[in-house]
Amino acid sequence: MEEKGERYLGAIRRNIAEVNNAILKRRALIGLHAADSAHGLDFFRIAAHALYNDLISHALKVFDHSGQSASFWYVVRTDEAVAKRAAKAGDVSLDEIRRLSEPFKHIRDKTHFHIDRDAVLDPSKIWARAGLTGDELGDVLDATWKVLAGIWRELRGESYDIPEYDGSDVVKIIRAYKAAYPDVPIVV
Repeated sequence: MEEKGERYLGAIRRNIAEVNNAILKRRALIGLHAADSAHGLDFFRIAAHALYNDLISHALKVFDHSGQSASFWYVVRTDEAVAKRAAKAGDVSLDEIRRLSEPFKHIRDKTHFHIDRDAVLDPSKIWARAGLTGDELGDVLDATWKVLAGIWRELRGESYDIPEYDGSDVVKIIRAYKAAYPDVPIVV
């Protein structure tokens, strides 16, 4: 029982960290897109790809349905009663989280962590089949955060907060860079 308890608490902590990182990277990416700038191949374009890749990678880990992983679903299965209470307290639906997280396995297996020999012909079809919008991704991450933070609060009496970061600094960074280096191939 003690091993299960330690693994369970470790899984909660790790999933909180993964969801936190996904949410923050999504905010930074939204900030980058809000800059409404056009780029050639530069640091900002590479950073956008890295943020996107990390955001999806964090989400894929959290929403792994495999019985071998200590994902969000392991946390839910381990103590479903506490997960349901946390979901109710956060005014979110575990069924909706499940529905929105189901496409991640297909994305993981066909294009993100594996290069499927058939999907390589048109990776955009994998994303289209998943049918997950950016807003839905944000919604499922936020809902999952509420459940995990609620579970932690119930079990440990401690709160987790996502740092106050909204990505608005990205616009200032890009504009300052363009002002300092007017010849760079960036249109702002």
